[in-house]
Amino acid sequence: MQTVTITDINTEDVPRLWPFVSAQMERALRHGVGDYTIEDLYQNLTRGQMRLWIAYSAGEILASATCQIVRQAHESVCYLVTLAGEDMDVWEHGLQCIEDWASANGAVKMIAHTRKGLAKRCKAFGYQERQIIIQKPLVARILH
Repeated sequence: MQTVTITDINTEDVPRLWPFVSAQMERALRHGVGDYTIEDLYQNLTRGQMRLWIAYSAGEILASATCQIVRQAHESVCYLVTLAGEDMDVWEHGLQCIEDWASANGAVKMIAHTRKGLAKRCKAFGYQERQIIIQKPLVARILH
């Protein structure tokens, strides 16, 4: 059985590891709703506004994720911003590590905007579909 280590990355170590995770982050962003660019992620990670997580085994990074704790009106929540990698069966327990970190840092729940396939898979970890997000690009118009 493959031993997989899940760890969060200190802000000052992000630039050193970025070349090894940026392709995964870009893939995750392509499936997102367009809230972030790869540059946005990097800036937020290097400023300590988001946290980078990696799953690795035998010197190879298998998966990476980013999250952000946000204070809302009555509670703090942890947004799972990106999650990408291969062979999820091997590293999916890493979600629990992120949840534990979020809870220790004041978050009372996790929120992720995700594709249907990943949402279905996360149900096994107690995640529930709470809403469906739809979007439509707007064209700038001059109002008279």
